[in-house]
Amino acid sequence: MRWIAAFSAVALAISPMPVLAANQTIIQLKVSEQEAQDQEVLKKAYQSGSLQAAKAFEKDLTTVLSHAPASYPQIERRDDLTVIRAQSRTAAMSGAILVSALNSREGKAGTIATSLNTYPMAALLLGSIANEQRDPRGAIAYLDKGLALQPDNLALITEKGGALVVLKRFSDALDLYERAEKIDFITKLLEPGGEARVLRGKGFALIELKRLDEAQAAYEAALKLEPNHAGAKAELEYIKKQRGGGAQADIGLVTGDKAKDGDAAPPKP
Repeated sequence: MRWIAAFSAVALAISPMPVLAANQTIIQLKVSEQEAQDQEVLKKAYQSGSLQAAKAFEKDLTTVLSHAPASYPQIERRDDLTVIRAQSRTAAMSGAILVSALNSREGKAGTIATSLNTYPMAALLLGSIANEQRDPRGAIAYLDKGLALQPDNLALITEKGGALVVLKRFSDALDLYERAEKIDFITKLLEPGGEARVLRGKGFALIELKRLDEAQAAYEAALKLEPNHAGAKAELEYIKKQRGGGAQADIGLVTGDKAKDGDAAPPKP
């Protein structure tokens, strides 16, 4: 049995504000009263301890997702204000620091506001719960709602990719991963580990499409980003066996509650 991992854990950590150039400011975005309420539901669900426990919040999360606005980008520019939405405080601050450095280099004054990525996170958790329940089609339906808001969200992309692989839609999964490789650096920074997961997902799909040389290259590139990833190393060994005429293994989906190779982990407080 070979496993493709799904579900990216969210750490709702608080990071100290960095020291910035005089013309740069980072603040926390003031959201609407409705979004503030939705964020509280989201935090409770993510802090529940496991996907199985988070299932108790499924109805509430569906309601949260129904509140999503028509436009909700990860990086939103409003005149001299830049809004950065991310799944963790740490990731948001990393993106904010980089944007502030670029602004300062170009001589631009501005304010950067960070926020929890409310509605795509609700879609991600609902999709992850569906994947946990072995319902990849249901997962894709939720994840597509999140991707409609943020097409470049690596957490949503890799979660959907796992569902596509389980459905044996390998070409569709590969197309998804290859588009993700072209996402800009700052957006990738908002999902720590996302770039390596994309490469591993790409490698997995390429193996199933019998494109072993390309699969090997994808896994080797992933290992440059995360050198100790056991899953990537195991897939490289599997490629060697396939070249030697080894039998093809079945495919399973590892969700956050069961992942052991670094692709995922259960929600944390």
